[in-house]
This record gives sequence, C-alpha cells and structure tokens, in this order.
Amino acid sequence: MYIFKRLRDVLRFRCSNYNLKGAGRCTRKTNLAFDGSKKFPRVSRPEQIELIQGKIDDVFHWNRMDYAKPTVVLAVYYTVVEGMPAPQVVRTLWNIHRVKVSHDTITRWTHKAAFQLSAKTAALVDIPPKKGRRPRLYADETQRRVGGKKRWFWLSYCRKHDLMLGRNLTLRRTTKSARDLLSMTQDLAPSLAGGQLLTDGLWSYPAAMDDIEWDTDNRLR
Repeated sequence: MYIFKRLRDVLRFRCSNYNLKGAGRCTRKTNLAFDGSKKFPRVSRPEQIELIQGKIDDVFHWNRMDYAKPTVVLAVYYTVVEGMPAPQVVRTLWNIHRVKVSHDTITRWTHKAAFQLSAKTAALVDIPPKKGRRPRLYADETQRRVGGKKRWFWLSYCRKHDLMLGRNLTLRRTTKSARDLLSMTQDLAPSLAGGQLLTDGLWSYPAAMDDIEWDTDNRLR
C-alpha cells in the first residue's frame, strides 16, 4: 500500500494494485491515525458534535424565563411529538391557550429540549444481545441549507426497534463524519452494532467501519 491522501487527522493508504484491470485489481483502502495507531477520537453523544459544541445551552433557566413550565411543555410536545412547525405552534398556543410566544422562542425551546430528550432516550436504548442475526442498521446523509450555508445531516436507524441512533451535523461529507456517526451508534446500542449496515455508495461508510473495527463485509450498498 502507499499513502493516497493526507487528511486532517489520518493518513489514508491505498493498495498499489488499485489501477490494475481485471482480477488483479485491489480497491482496498485503510486509514492510519497520525500516531500510528488505529484508535481515533470518537463521538459518543450529540453534545460532542463539532458544529454545535458550546453553541446551544440545553438548560432551562426558569428563574429568568417569562413563561411557566406548562407552556414550555406544551410547545415542546407540539414540536417534537406532533411534528408541528414553530409558526403553527405559535398559532395553536394563542388560539387555544391564549398564550403569546414568538416562533424564535419556540425554536430555541425545541433546541434545548432536543438535547435533554436525546440523552434520556439514549439511556433507554438497552437492547440485550440475542442469538442469531442482529437487526439490520441503516445509515444515510442528506444535504440541508441553514442560513444559506450548506450542511450535511447524518442519521443511523434501526427499523426493527424503530430507533434513531447516531446523528451528526457536518460541513462536508468525510470519513470522520461517518466515523463519528457510527461511533455514536455503537456507543448507544452496542448489542446492535457490528451487524449488517445498509448505506448508499459513499466510500466514507466502509472506511469508517474499518476505522472502528466494524467488519466491512457486513456493509450492504
């Protein structure tokens, strides 16, 4: 193998037979951390995601708020459970409860609650290992524009248990982005990780699986 790319946190090696044609072609690639190990910094909780570290205060400071807890609970219920957009929540709170709240405030409450709820639900993901094949996991990424800027949102999901596990928000699609997603998935549901993983054709997924010692033969494209 030879050094194919020098990335921010790793050296990427590629098989020297990559450009051959026919049966002798080898497409194998692998990443090596700069310290020579196969251990990489790993994300295990949403609070560790680079784009949001320190940017969202997930604590409700009730002594400084102008609204009562029931109002906040209703707003969070409408947005998170019912999936209502903030302007619709504003109208509902006014039409039914005669409480006037701006849509910016609703959005801020939802962001705060999202981290608290994700921590609580993560603690509930206690699926004991069973004999036989593990449930298949799914992973995908999609592009969004936030304030005119391009962002990538990543998610891993288990259909059998209807669980949204790992999630990530990044500036671009990289192996590190996929690695953080799968690391969070392993941390939240270790009894599910390591089995079959269905993804699109993005090479970052098998590279990330290799980085965290998840057998790449279990990847389905």
